Amino acid sequence: MKTCRSLISFIIILNALLNTLPVIGQDRETIRFSNRIEEIAREYYRINDYNRALEGYLILDSIHPGNIMYNYRIGICYLHSNRKSNAYPYLEFVYNQEDPPQNILFELARAYHLGFEFEKAIISYESFKKQILYQSIDLKAGNIELSELDRYIQMCRNGQRLIRNPIQNTSVINLGSEINSEYDDFGPLINKDENLLIFTSKRKATENTKSDPLTGQFYESIFYSNKSGENWISAQSIGPSINLGNIHTSAVGLNPQGTQLFIYQGDNSRFSARIAGDLYLSMNNKGNWGKPDAIEIINSKYWESSATINEEETFLVFASDRAGGFGGIDLYFSRKNINGDWAEPENLGAYINTKFDEDGPFIHPAGNKLYFSSKGHNTMGGFDIFYSEFLKDKNRWTRPENMGYPVNSPDDDIFFVWSADGERAYFSSERADTYGNTDIYMLIRNDKENTFVNVSGIIRDKIDQSSVFAEILIKDLLSNNLIGIFDSDKNTGSFTISLKSGRKYSLTIKANGYQDKIMQFSITNQPEPSELIKNVTLTRKK
Repeated sequence: MKTCRSLISFIIILNALLNTLPVIGQDRETIRFSNRIEEIAREYYRINDYNRALEGYLILDSIHPGNIMYNYRIGICYLHSNRKSNAYPYLEFVYNQEDPPQNILFELARAYHLGFEFEKAIISYESFKKQILYQSIDLKAGNIELSELDRYIQMCRNGQRLIRNPIQNTSVINLGSEINSEYDDFGPLINKDENLLIFTSKRKATENTKSDPLTGQFYESIFYSNKSGENWISAQSIGPSINLGNIHTSAVGLNPQGTQLFIYQGDNSRFSARIAGDLYLSMNNKGNWGKPDAIEIINSKYWESSATINEEETFLVFASDRAGGFGGIDLYFSRKNINGDWAEPENLGAYINTKFDEDGPFIHPAGNKLYFSSKGHNTMGGFDIFYSEFLKDKNRWTRPENMGYPVNSPDDDIFFVWSADGERAYFSSERADTYGNTDIYMLIRNDKENTFVNVSGIIRDKIDQSSVFAEILIKDLLSNNLIGIFDSDKNTGSFTISLKSGRKYSLTIKANGYQDKIMQFSITNQPEPSELIKNVTLTRKK
């Protein structure tokens, strides 16, 4: 942080000097000071500290307007900030100059993409592809492949579809300065009572917290907050028994009772701390968190980054980049055996995992729904949040569904956890109103705006169309909450159930002698209560 303060102080002094220098000597002094700023900004840019580099390049641009390199680097710095739309004019300026950098069109496409300008991004990606095919651009210089461009184009098309059909009656808000800081804050975890919030931050946890030599940022540490009424109080360090200060320590999973905290700890080696690490477990005893113990069966020589456990504490899902997966980071699971030990982990399979990264798993307290983040499937960019339901009768997970907009964005959205009542969710994201880069956000369901819709229908035999008496289980698919169990009329097979609009539901119909039938449907918002007809036919068991 000394370097950051020195740059800020230097810029303040420079501005004061430039305003007070005699006219005769101003050019000479300007050159001397601008050379010094460029030296500092270039070093920050080299180590990917874009926020600090941006400060210097903006000053340089004010001294030397129209400089192509300064404009290009300002655009790239904004592209790696929470103000991505600010990159447009700088990168567009560079693109329109003679002999611009060969990858400028790609960088401009990325800026449009990350700024929700999907149509412009698609046009720019396609134009860059043509340059590659017909102008022999050296792809290796920019580490870009044609398949990667096609994937980005598909992400933009995914984004267009998701934005056209946003999650109804929801809002996403920043948790504010009591939780978030000017540093990266991420990985929220809550207990079932929702009065404990644990998360990870790159802020300084104690006076002894050191900086990672590979990034210059503070090592990750764990913080917590409790609720006072409806508000979270100011976050504080979880304590020295967990935060070591000289190694990355992250909160990655919490049991619903809030008594078992799963922790990621990086490797002690300076050269492997960013690519290796294991999972540990800390137990809470009368409000005090104990020293974490390694989870031996789960850990490997590879990277285990996050974990989640069901309410019965019998089923564990975790992320790892171990060999034998589908690619990148995969999700694995382990069950407790009769001795209370974790069994050998198994891959969650091709329905969940892709050749890209999957991370941040969360098992809802109801137990049969898994939320996770993925760079694959139908993401609109970076990590998107998905959910999948476990089908007990088929012993498999359903194909993951994208949580949609406004939860997901073209940037990384990860570490998603629901409250037990399904009315609020917490997750990490980088958005225009962040205090630093990554902040913790809360998704709120605005139920006051919902109307009620009567869902009616008749349950009949598929062959002879006779009425069937059946049991109907209704579940809110977004929160995984069971709405209720209802019966159809014994004589007519008819049913009418009142449900809130703006949500997605599943109906499971069960009747003696018939195969179960599952239906999924959404109820769009209506200005006035209306009726939705869902007639059902059941197939007899053979």
